[in-house]
Parts: sequence; C-alpha cells; structure tokens
Amino acid sequence: MAGGRTTRPTLKATFPPPPATQYRILNLNSGKALDVSGTANGTPVVQATATTATSQLWTFERDVSGYLKVRNVHSGSLLEIGGRSRANDATANLGADRNAPHQQRALTPVAADTHLFLNRFSGLSLNVKGASQADGAAITQFEYFSVRQEQWQLVAVQALRAVTLTAAPDATTVAYGATARIQLRVASTETTTSAKPSGTVTVLDGTRQISTETLSANGKGTITLAGDLPVGTHSLTVLYSGDATFGPSSTPFTLTVTRATTTTALSLNKTSIGLGQEAQATIEVSSETRATIAGAVTLTVSGPGTATITHTGTLDSKNRAKIDIGPFTTTGTRSVTATFTGTADNQPSTSTSQAITITT
Repeated sequence: MAGGRTTRPTLKATFPPPPATQYRILNLNSGKALDVSGTANGTPVVQATATTATSQLWTFERDVSGYLKVRNVHSGSLLEIGGRSRANDATANLGADRNAPHQQRALTPVAADTHLFLNRFSGLSLNVKGASQADGAAITQFEYFSVRQEQWQLVAVQALRAVTLTAAPDATTVAYGATARIQLRVASTETTTSAKPSGTVTVLDGTRQISTETLSANGKGTITLAGDLPVGTHSLTVLYSGDATFGPSSTPFTLTVTRATTTTALSLNKTSIGLGQEAQATIEVSSETRATIAGAVTLTVSGPGTATITHTGTLDSKNRAKIDIGPFTTTGTRSVTATFTGTADNQPSTSTSQAITITT
C-alpha cells in the first residue's frame, strides 16, 4: 500500500454524528460512496458512484461503550467485518445487529471534514482495497497509513424523524418451553404527521438474535419468542431498524424463564403375574408447556418383607420409557412407583403408586 505509516490513531469516537441523520459516506481517494447491492446479511460492502439510492445511505448510533454502529438505511443491517477478522484486507459486509465489537467503530477526525473508521475489534481502518477508484471495489480493513483510501467524508442527506418504540411483553416470567409474545408499537414523536414507521424489529438476547418481525402498515406487530430459551434471567433488547423516514430505536426488557413443572404417569400392562413371569411398566412424563422432555426415570418396586428393587430408563422422543419388571421369586403384592429425576429445565415429579400381585 502506498504512503508512509504513521502513529496508530486513538481508538475513540471523537466525532459523534447526529443519530437522526442519514449520511452518504464518500471515500477521499475515489470520491465514491459506500454501497451494498442487496439486503441479506453477508452482502459485501463496496464503493460506487454516488446516487440517491437508499443503499448508499447510513445512520450512526452511539453504543453504550462510546463507539458507533453504522447502519445501512436500505437493509437495516450494520456495517461489520466478516468473520470477526483481525486480519488486513478482511472484507466488510452487512450483518444483523448483535451488539458485537466487530460491528462498532471509532469515527476519528484526521483533517477538516475527513475521518477514519477504526474497528473496535481489530483496531484497523476502513479501506478501499488496492486504492481502487472503480465501481464495485471491495471495502476492507487495513492498518492505518496516512493514505486517502482510508479516509472518508460524511455528507448529511436527510434528518430522520424520531420514534417511540413500545415493547410490551405478555408476561415477564414464563416456564421453560412456553412461547413469550411481545406487542410492538413504533410511532412518530411528531403528532402532526400521518406517516407510519415501517421496517423490522429484532430481539437480541445479549448479542444473539432470537426473533424478528416486520411491522404492519400501522407500525405495529407481535413478535413471538420460541420456547427454547434456557432457564434463567435474560436481559433482552428490542431493536427497531428504522427506514428511509424514521430513525432507529431500541428498548430493553427482562424475561425470566423458570423450570417447567412436570407430571409423571405410570401404567402396568399386567397387574397380576405368576412366579417367574415379567410385567412391563410404561412411564410417561409431561410438561406444563407440552415441550419435549429428555432425561432419566427410575422405577421402584417394593413390598412387605422384600428388598426394594430400582430400575432406570431414558425417555424417548415421545417422553416415554418402557421398563420390564420381574421375574419374581416370591408371592405377594408389590408397590410400583415411577420418578422423573428432573433436568435443568424441568422439575422432577413422581407418579402415583401401582400395585402388582405375584401369585403361584
């Protein structure tokens, strides 16, 4: 790469652009704009001759850490470095918002109206590969050199309208396996406008995207969270992507997932057998949320004057286990009880006892 290497710039967002403004980001060397050819996550970011297309418009959001997220208006996704790479020439692409360091940047001024985009994760500067001036040239990251292909200018295009994002969960505590629903409403803060926000709303559990929903024409929607969230307290974030008119917004809420209660049922194929014969017990465990249960069960056979016998089994995909009991060498009545031992997500439970009589 041409140019002399200089002292590595401070990794700090010293220039915070207004969050409710769209920008065209122009490379100082080529004069061309950051652009994307699609909306799918993983789409490469390139440079192209500046137009009025929304694929060339970007907004800035200050992260709680002080860094900035750069969001594409057309797709609603973030500018990130693919594969969370720290390598020179790693390519930039679109990615779903995961609040991850490789999606955060320090926008640092190096001259009047000229800035560097330094990646928080790698410390490298946003760059046009090979100092190309061609349309479609790849956007990468590279060590900071005092060269024009690493320097960028921001052109404010349109101030975005602010919104109020309301996310009202049906419940703040659910049992494992139960779905949770969140009622969404995104509305303009300007009471005099009839325009309705459009776009998508995404829910993050930490940095992991767990659900997404497209808003209806009236700016509302219902987002459903799958029942596979593990037991515990989840600090969730609801993110509105914004659109060509309205800026992005986010709001947090907490969802607690508890262990589901279970019921264990026991049935015997025979309640009376002769000496030397066997019977079969069927154990079925059900959850209050009707979720599939994996785990172990124990079958206890006891009776007056006899040693207690314990059998074990594993639940199948239908939450059932079959266990043979016997043969017995003495007559009498035995009590048979099944117990589900429980898991991290499901509470233990014990069946009612069943009697089996052994005759001569």
